[in-house]
Amino acid sequence: MVDTYTGFLRAVGGVWDPPRYHRIARLPFIPTEQEIDQLIVGCKDKTAMFLQLLKETGMRAGEAWGLRWVDRLHQQDGVNHTNETKQSENAENL
Repeated sequence: MVDTYTGFLRAVGGVWDPPRYHRIARLPFIPTEQEIDQLIVGCKDKTAMFLQLLKETGMRAGEAWGLRWVDRLHQQDGVNHTNETKQSENAENL
């Protein structure tokens, strides 16, 4: 925010004395598996199934939304996922 305002003032010819501050580095919140399970239980069926898929496979939400019915493996309980963002020819069986 301070850098943005400083840049704006520089563009319009203004001057100011910006405040000095120190950013506190903190680790991001990472829920425990029990907390994730509680979230899944508290959701409706479709959302719970989607969240369970993300939890079990480690897919990102966009990858999971991009799955098609033909990606499902009929002989196994799994999903055939090809990582197209890295242009990989190898499919992962999740």
